[in-house]
Amino acid sequence: MKDKTSQTSSAVLKLTLKCDLLELQRAAEEIEAHGGRHGWPRKWIYNTNLSVDELVTNVVLYGFDEPSKQRDIELTLSVIDSNLVVEIIDQGAPFNPFEEVNEPTLDAPLEERQIGGLGVHFVKSLVSETSYQRIDDKNCITLVLYPPD
Repeated sequence: MKDKTSQTSSAVLKLTLKCDLLELQRAAEEIEAHGGRHGWPRKWIYNTNLSVDELVTNVVLYGFDEPSKQRDIELTLSVIDSNLVVEIIDQGAPFNPFEEVNEPTLDAPLEERQIGGLGVHFVKSLVSETSYQRIDDKNCITLVLYPPD
């Protein structure tokens, strides 16, 4: 990933999460506390928590073919050029949720809708930008949240 240190504020939050759904509560509490200490808009904190919950859940449930191969998930939040940048890095199987998940058909009757895709669609609606890269055998997801209006 690009070196962003020259543009990053000192309000960086770095968390290492075990590949366990129980870690989502800790992540939400840390994001809430850190954002509050640094005066982040409530919308950033709320949207970040929902997005992290969805994407990390996908990694925990589907990212590793064997529980013995599970690795930690790295989460970094920083303010860069007035935007909140969230990075989620895992060592799971290569998977770009923004391209490999079908967009849900929201206007179709429930019984005709395909399973999957709604969570990623939801994340895209909560953040301003999404990107995915595979770097050094790791999935690197970046979310950008612009300042709220």
